[in-house]
Amino acid sequence: MKKKLILFHIVQLLTVLHIPVAYLIADSSVQKVVTTSEQAVGEVKVLTLSHALAMTLAGNPELEGYSWDTRVMEARVLQSGLLPNPVFNPQLEDFAGSNSFRGFDQAQTTLMLSQLVELGGKRSARNQIASRQKESSELGYQLKRTEILRDTINYFHHVAADQERLELAEDALKLAKVTLQNIKERIRAGRSSEAEGNKAQVLFAQAEIEKEHREHELASAKLRLVNSWGAEEVRFKRVKPELFEQKKTLGYNELLESYEQSPVAKKWIVEKNLRDAELDLAKAGRIPDVTLGVGYRHFHGSEDNTYVAQFSVPIPLFDRNQHQVSEAVAMRERSKSMRRVAELNVKERLFSLYQELQHAELEMTTSRKSIVPKAKQAFLIAKEGFRKGSFSYLELTDTQRIYYDARLNSIQAALEYHEHIGELEKILGRSITETKNAAIKLKD
Repeated sequence: MKKKLILFHIVQLLTVLHIPVAYLIADSSVQKVVTTSEQAVGEVKVLTLSHALAMTLAGNPELEGYSWDTRVMEARVLQSGLLPNPVFNPQLEDFAGSNSFRGFDQAQTTLMLSQLVELGGKRSARNQIASRQKESSELGYQLKRTEILRDTINYFHHVAADQERLELAEDALKLAKVTLQNIKERIRAGRSSEAEGNKAQVLFAQAEIEKEHREHELASAKLRLVNSWGAEEVRFKRVKPELFEQKKTLGYNELLESYEQSPVAKKWIVEKNLRDAELDLAKAGRIPDVTLGVGYRHFHGSEDNTYVAQFSVPIPLFDRNQHQVSEAVAMRERSKSMRRVAELNVKERLFSLYQELQHAELEMTTSRKSIVPKAKQAFLIAKEGFRKGSFSYLELTDTQRIYYDARLNSIQAALEYHEHIGELEKILGRSITETKNAAIKLKD
């Protein structure tokens, strides 16, 4: 039963986000998630994005708490539709008095049963309020699931970026070590100065520190990722790199159209309906409710019996619920203003993120296709020239710095590219991409 429930939530969310179900189910590791999340992670050496998403949906502690909100709201809807309970009112009169009313000889016993009859559609209005609150809660749950899923994707890309940075630091350390050995040999041969030897030692020490720093950064990123599905221990070695995969994204006008159908926009519609229902309830409160009662009365003195009927209604002389109506109207108008402000802010945010996404895509593409290959070519030429003695150590370190800075910048641009996509998808509650081409590779 638990396996079916987990799969149901996974498929439901993927449908909401417009992510193909096959994207997760095709990965055999997802089947392990349904069996036992800890066991599945323990067997993963290279973690895929689909596996990380499935683990998050199956085990995220925050989602588990949110899932109970639906049951709470369902109970409120049912409760709001119930009729008021009837009232049983037994009475004993004319007893324990003086003279002929001593004892119970002249007493009267009355058994009354009364029922409050709500008028003006109060029960229906309460039910509408509870239903709107339930819809709002469901949309809030949907938004939270989308947010957590996008956070997992973001954490995954951070791990991928830190992997790249660590590999770059390891390459730099290897090169610094080889260069230091070469400089020492050149110093012994009298072709390099002691100053160059000291500089090489400094660069080697800095490379060691940088590598250690990158290891710590990667460890922290991995732990943040596994926390998404409630784990406390990292039980995978690497993530499958998807950092430099370029995607086709929606245009700005398409983003605006998607917003109109997004959970955020729908939540404002539900908010409007909720305020309307609250106003209906306030207006219904102006109509007094009626209490009807029937009963049976027994006269102990004459042993006679009779029936009793009761009718009561409050007179709306002072309280006509006018202030609650005014409050409900004000809340509805306030909601309209807040919705307008929120829509303007969202559209401004969409435009800003779209511009940043375009820039990040351009920077990532240019870096990987042009800047990094040219910087690498310049570095290899300087490296070979230094080995032959035609390039100085300064020229070697300068081209090396340019090359590694270019690679670092390309990693950061790719990370920002995916982060901007993630922010847009959080707002819209759906995927805005499809694979455009394979990962952009370096040109050798």
